[in-house]
Amino acid sequence: MAQEKNTLADGYYLFSTEFLGIEIEGQDGKSYQDWHSNPKIITLGNDRKSSGVDNIRPVPLTPLIANIKELSEQVEDRETNGVWGTDKHGLIHALDTGVQAIAESGDFEYLQHKSVVNHLDDGEYSLCFPPLAILSRLAISKTMSMEIVKELFFRDYQYAYCE
Repeated sequence: MAQEKNTLADGYYLFSTEFLGIEIEGQDGKSYQDWHSNPKIITLGNDRKSSGVDNIRPVPLTPLIANIKELSEQVEDRETNGVWGTDKHGLIHALDTGVQAIAESGDFEYLQHKSVVNHLDDGEYSLCFPPLAILSRLAISKTMSMEIVKELFFRDYQYAYCE
């Protein structure tokens, strides 16, 4: 059965948005509404722009690590271990290390999308966005994704944007 164009595959997606700020006299910088803390963000519907939220888009082909501190203390490598990356649609997959040749270009992939992340435990997640160059360099020399996390956390952590 063909999937409708407006239906997303099961799993979690990474989205970004542009949100509008207002300048308040007497304050430095801009002030932003707290639309992101609304648990029912879907209620914004088609009225997003007047609510201060606009241009919600998926973030494709982006590496991310969830809860890097906790992962760096973890001993075993798990199926969905928090070393993730988005595909061209913004769908989050677990990333796996290993060399795979790409026949068309003759290049090699050191990180591949593995299983789709479709289950998250209750709780909050702290996300880090390591630079692809550093992540790629580590993937060449490490055989397990947990080794990459530990190396990033203990040595190159300052280069990753964490939220």
